[in-house]
Amino acid sequence: RVHILLPMVWLLQSFLGGAFSSWSWFGNLLICWGPLLWSSILLHELSHCWTARAVGAEAHEILLWPLGGLAYVGRIPSAKADMKVAFAGPLSHLPLILSF
Repeated sequence: RVHILLPMVWLLQSFLGGAFSSWSWFGNLLICWGPLLWSSILLHELSHCWTARAVGAEAHEILLWPLGGLAYVGRIPSAKADMKVAFAGPLSHLPLILSF
């Protein structure tokens, strides 16, 4: 799910970036910033969900909102499995870090 405020904040930030610097920056923020940022956040949350399913828990939904993402995951069977689910999100950023 995408929260209603996410596209509003994205457009507002892009517009303000263009108004206070240059209008070419508006297009840069609108076209590059949004899709790159939110696809990396979606990948992060999907990693939590995939790992939760791998350890036997349920993954109900993902919410993307202006402050990031939330993965709604059911009860996780053990503390060790919970740690795997918790670390799966940040570990999904390693390929991004290595590519830059």
